[in-house]
Amino acid sequence: MRKYNPYRNIFYYYRGPSFRKKDGQWDKQLEDNITKALVNTLENSDRGLLKRLMKRLGIKPKSYDPVLYDLQITEENSRPDALIKVGSTKIYIESKVDCPLEDEQILNHLQADPDSYLVCITPRNRDAAILDRLKDKRFHFITWKEVYLLFRPFADKDNDARTAFILQEFLDFLEATNMAPFSGWKKSHFEAFLNIEDDPKRELRLKVKDNMQSYLEELKQRLGTSGMYGELDVNVGNIRQDSVHCWGILCPPPLSRKIDVSHFRFAIDADAFSVGVLIGGKKPVDRFKQHTELSSDELQSILGKMDGFHLTLLERVQIRPRRFKGKEVAHILLGENICKYDIDYLNNKFSQYNLLEIRCQKLFKRDDAALGSDHFLDDSIELMKKLEPYYRFAWGE
Repeated sequence: MRKYNPYRNIFYYYRGPSFRKKDGQWDKQLEDNITKALVNTLENSDRGLLKRLMKRLGIKPKSYDPVLYDLQITEENSRPDALIKVGSTKIYIESKVDCPLEDEQILNHLQADPDSYLVCITPRNRDAAILDRLKDKRFHFITWKEVYLLFRPFADKDNDARTAFILQEFLDFLEATNMAPFSGWKKSHFEAFLNIEDDPKRELRLKVKDNMQSYLEELKQRLGTSGMYGELDVNVGNIRQDSVHCWGILCPPPLSRKIDVSHFRFAIDADAFSVGVLIGGKKPVDRFKQHTELSSDELQSILGKMDGFHLTLLERVQIRPRRFKGKEVAHILLGENICKYDIDYLNNKFSQYNLLEIRCQKLFKRDDAALGSDHFLDDSIELMKKLEPYYRFAWGE
């Protein structure tokens, strides 16, 4: 099997011997490269793509002949990343990744060429606030995610071969660098956890972590700020050298006490993706045990309405200080066939083990088409709503 490799993309580059950020060099390298990728894409694609971008920005060149591109333009007290000259209209491009936009830097760019436009592109919506501070009609802002969403419909058109190829490579590059909106779980995300010895820098698995972060942040945004969902914070687990999965949670604050509270958990490994509720620490497990003993009929009713979900008990076995592994000791398929016997079975298992982890989750096999759909965020919200009665029960409500 040929494993996914981001370096096959024409825009993806080798970061050097260290994959970690150091003195901002990684940020600058990515900023330069992503700007170059944008310029190369516009320069080598159908002119309609550039016109689409200009229309979105509200810039109206008098003529599109000629169009000239350049990189790393030096003006007095200013060095924007790129220049696009459309007819007589000059548009400078300034790109940021992790570094913040600085008012002084933007003003220097604008003052260096009073007859030009400046377009800033970052990954963060909040950076748009600089528009209100500077109040300059020549200054425009767009996020990389918005660029992706703007360009993607153009890729679906009947383009010439060169445009079709380079535009798809650019869109894939934005996905690979976590500059695109979450668009599902792809084959490459699962493959990242195969043969992890071939990924000593964890590069492929860290991309999965980035995708998990985007997924949960967009999920939280869609859930809104009202009710119990508004109280949840996002946290994604670290990827260690030996990690064979990636997990993320939506959990009541503070995140430092996540082990002591029930929370929504999402995980991916080489075989599957899961959405569920995790009860992992001794305090929440004991609370769940007590509530089950006192309200067994209520739990039976809740589990009976959860078709397609699985309830799994794992014995928590300590392998080193603060590190545990789970050994499955019970498993129940939930749904309309749940009966009193199943609840008695759970209570019996509760009495056999001192340290338990309880997972209630829906599993998606890696080849499930739903995972790669743009609608998976909506599907995830529906799953969380189905989990809500169980989640509230776990909290003793």
